Amino acid sequence: MRLYSTEDADSVLTTIGLDERRTQTFRAIQLLERLGQTEKVLVSSIADEWAHSLPARLLPKVEGDAYAQAFSDLVRTEALALVHKEATGDTCQRFFAQDLPLSAEERFQELFGMQQKWVKEDLVNYLKAVPGDLANMLLKFTRSTHVGTGGETVYTRR
Repeated sequence: MRLYSTEDADSVLTTIGLDERRTQTFRAIQLLERLGQTEKVLVSSIADEWAHSLPARLLPKVEGDAYAQAFSDLVRTEALALVHKEATGDTCQRFFAQDLPLSAEERFQELFGMQQKWVKEDLVNYLKAVPGDLANMLLKFTRSTHVGTGGETVYTRR
């Protein structure tokens, strides 16, 4: 229970409540674990299932039924799945960072074996558990290019 809760202690009473983010992440992991490693599913369909699996008070604060963006942001930030933009709609594919090797070299091999190009935000989320300096790892194992007018940085295998 403590893994998915927060404690609020005042001088008289201790209150324990579910942590919104941890519970949302837990439910996302449960749904993604049912997918095969190579199976892709529409973000909108899995996001609806995810939203229905959460208690009403723990639903993300979104307008209407726009849970797809909240789910997409969650799985990308927590390094649980890859989100692909496709003509038929965004899809996600299970890819847990916790299943990757801790060695930087091996992790980069797995990452670039799964996807050829990475935006910095997504790549950094998958490298949080790797010991060492992030900037040095990126210099050693990747090539960076700036794409588009916004200058978004994309990383490829060195």
